Amino acid sequence: MSEVIFKVENLSKHFIIRKSLFSRKKIIHALKHVNFDLIKGEALGLIGESGSGKTTLANIMLGLLKPSDGKVYLFGTDITHYNESKMRPLRSKLQIVFQYSHSVLDPKMTIEALLSEPLKIHKIVTAQAIDSEVSRLLALVGLTDSEKKKYPHQLSGGQNQRILIARAIATRPEVIICDEPVSALDVSVQGQIINLLLELKKTMNLTYIFISHDLNVVKHICDRLAIMHKGEIVEIGDTNKIMKCNLLKAQDLIS
Repeated sequence: MSEVIFKVENLSKHFIIRKSLFSRKKIIHALKHVNFDLIKGEALGLIGESGSGKTTLANIMLGLLKPSDGKVYLFGTDITHYNESKMRPLRSKLQIVFQYSHSVLDPKMTIEALLSEPLKIHKIVTAQAIDSEVSRLLALVGLTDSEKKKYPHQLSGGQNQRILIARAIATRPEVIICDEPVSALDVSVQGQIINLLLELKKTMNLTYIFISHDLNVVKHICDRLAIMHKGEIVEIGDTNKIMKCNLLKAQDLIS
């Protein structure tokens, strides 16, 4: 029987906005009754136009936002109302790769320091083994020890994205949420990063949630697609079937 890592049940999220103290409040429904399971070892694509609720959903799954209604289960445990202290032990098993490396990588830290940080925080290896583990992580993402003493500004966009991925896998996670991880890169570099993610998925038995608005990207990496529109999942299923049968509909929804 397939193991369910994430289970999302009837998840909703709304935000209340006031332009001023005396203005009427406006309710924005970011998510509306979202349901799906994430199966161990699969790559599930969340696709949709900007504002469709993809990132809001990811933030709730990561415990960074609380839902207005519904439940989130991780490894069979209800984490819907976990505070940060309860979420902290789970962080090593649940990681994220962001879209823009420059918003995540501290420009004052060397690559060695950036990769050592999660190893120390989560106590992945002993202090004596950190240097060799950094070298191993660099090799896993296609970089060499020559990058250790460099700073992010000395690397290309593609190389920095590889560093983000190396930081994510440093804690030996089970699930990685990839939030538009290649959209800021040149097309030629996008293919390299996609191939890297596919290789790591295979060698490390990873499970992905892959957020994107680009059908051409998700079709290469995702086993299933969930199409989001105005806060709802309007279709979910096998990637090939959706691409063949509903391509025009999918393009309309995310454009």
